[in-house]
Amino acid sequence: PITDEILCSDIENIDLSIKDAEVLGVQDPNQYRVSYHQSQADADFGINALPLLYSLSPGTEQLYVRVTSEDNPRCFDASQSFELNILQSPVLDFPDEVFICEDTTGVMIGEMTPQGHLSYSWDTGESTPSISVTLAGDYTLTVTNSQAGVNCISTRTVSVIVSETPTISE
Repeated sequence: PITDEILCSDIENIDLSIKDAEVLGVQDPNQYRVSYHQSQADADFGINALPLLYSLSPGTEQLYVRVTSEDNPRCFDASQSFELNILQSPVLDFPDEVFICEDTTGVMIGEMTPQGHLSYSWDTGESTPSISVTLAGDYTLTVTNSQAGVNCISTRTVSVIVSETPTISE
């Protein structure tokens, strides 16, 4: 059996050849050719092999493996497959620059419509999707989507700028 792969969606491609050693086990890689396919039928017939640098799409996909003898291409095994699961990296949808007036009660920064399955961590120590700030500075939020030991992480820094309150002098 071949282990499934879980990757983050911010990775654009996977080099399928990293699975070759696992597929072949102790067999000599010079005597066998490994190919990857999107269907069992393609693997059985040895057609439509996927490129080794395979473009990823969000979601789950089953890939089928074919091992062919270099000496006799009619000898092959196409009995194994593995799941390729692309875990969504968090998408951060809030401004990275916020202006507030001095002498105000502050402003909320961060994710205002959080997703429940994500974890949030600010460099200030808070673990909420958004925080209230009254001081100028840079505040960094790290958002993590975890599944099966894989952590997909997105980070955004929000610059809070305090403006002086204008006055009418005449």
